[in-house]
This record gives sequence, structure tokens and C-alpha cells, in this order.
Amino acid sequence: MKWGRYNPDEVQLYQKNATGLSTALIVGSHIGALAFQLEACFDEVVCIEANPITHDLLQKNILMRGLSDKMRCLNVAISDRASLIPFLCNTENSGGSKIAPVFSDVDYTYDSPESLMIQATCLDTLFAERTFDFILMDIEGGEINAISGGYELIKRSSVFVVEYVPNHIKRVANKSIAEFANSLLELRFDCVEFPSHGIKGAPHECLLPSLIELDRVGGYEDGIIFTRM
Repeated sequence: MKWGRYNPDEVQLYQKNATGLSTALIVGSHIGALAFQLEACFDEVVCIEANPITHDLLQKNILMRGLSDKMRCLNVAISDRASLIPFLCNTENSGGSKIAPVFSDVDYTYDSPESLMIQATCLDTLFAERTFDFILMDIEGGEINAISGGYELIKRSSVFVVEYVPNHIKRVANKSIAEFANSLLELRFDCVEFPSHGIKGAPHECLLPSLIELDRVGGYEDGIIFTRM
């Protein structure tokens, strides 16, 4: 928050991509740092937050800001199926809370997170009859399973933004970078942008090479932006 607000350059780019859109879904909303900066772009914003403590804070933030008429939040984890799953609620950085990693290490447990069993579902079940123009997903390594369970919903969107942290893909989800790329390519967007790295082009041409290179250099992207023409 060194700028007085959360990631202003990132937010500005999302606002630009939201032009002319009306509905948004934010998966991994935390306390609303991004959601509250984007809500003015949309008529409706649905937030999903799996951490029950953070969800309660988000709900209070919505009420205090007088936004309950256009914003709502759901307390559920998003995955590829409906089930109870182990979840880590981090205490030092609650934004790092996540589905329990397949391969855990000190990076995920350094603050002795609380371990819970929470309900998970998939987006295509939760929103079978809905369409969101803009979908943003930041769930600390759970993205590939969430995409698998939300293909139809995401395919109906105009803009899809997803966080990419290579170590999360490999250690939290136990998936390869190629598997992550394939899951994204199946969404059939026309353009992909890595805004922090100046990369933009057709997904089938630049997605996998860019993901591999970021992994090689220890990089990441807060939000890879996929758009349709």
C-alpha cells in the first residue's frame, strides 16, 4: 500500500479493460482491495473469498461503504469439484491463504497458519445460469483447478485476469507449467497480455513461452489479461 492504495498501475489497466462491461466476478477477493477500486466500472460485482475470517471483513467493508445493492460476497472455495478440502488460513499475510499445498514447505507455513476443512465448489455449478463480462482470479495456486471447474463460465466472459506464480502452480496444485498453459489455451481467448513484462499477442503464440521464461527467471505476473476481440 505504499502508493496509498492497492497496486494503482494494475488497477488502472483493469479499469481500462472493463470499459463497456457491466458484470464482474472476483475469485479470491480478500478484503476487497481490488474489488472496491473496480466496482465503479460495473453494475454488479460478485466476490468470492474462501477464508472465513477474511470473508467476514469483506462483508463488513461492503456494508460500511453502502455497496450492498451492487456487491455481494460468497464464502466458498473454488476448485474443480464439490468437496470438503483442507485450507490454510495464513496469519501474517491473510491474502496468502490457500488450498493446502500438495508439496508444503516453509514458504507456506512460516506463520503457523490455521488449518481448516472448508467447502469447495466449481464455478460452472455455482453460476450455471450466469454470465460475467469480467472475471478476475487470484487464489494462490488454486487457479488451474478453478479453471477446470469453470471452463463454460470463463468462456462466456469477455475479459479474464489470472495471477501466475510458477511455484504455486507446481507446489500447491502439483501441475506443470505446460498443463497450466493448456488450461488457459482451451478458453480460446484472442489476446493475452503480461502487463508487467511488456508481452502481448496471440495466446497460441506467446503464452507458453512467456510462462516458461517467467518460471526460469523466478518471475511472476499479478494478472495475466486475456481478452476477446
